[in-house]
Amino acid sequence: MKFSLAREVLLKPLQLVVGVVERRQTLPILSNVLLTLDGSRLAVTGTDLEVEIVGSADVASAEEGGEVTVSARKLLDIAARYQMAPALVFPAVTVKPRW
Repeated sequence: MKFSLAREVLLKPLQLVVGVVERRQTLPILSNVLLTLDGSRLAVTGTDLEVEIVGSADVASAEEGGEVTVSARKLLDIAARYQMAPALVFPAVTVKPRW
């Protein structure tokens, strides 16, 4: 998954979705959001197992599609704090299973 987009473009759907994600969950994965890149469309999904919210945004450039979960609050903090950054770049990362 490799893409870039303007900070403001990510903030709107992320702020919408973070409202349903709680910090302290019995299942740690529920404090994350799911980022899904399909073509030039990024979907941001959050859930608390009762309610699911999906926000979407168009990315500026996309090289690889895919899905990944990241901490909702940390991503929101990063996107909100770097006001001088013209764009946020998400580089491609390959994770190898340990088994």
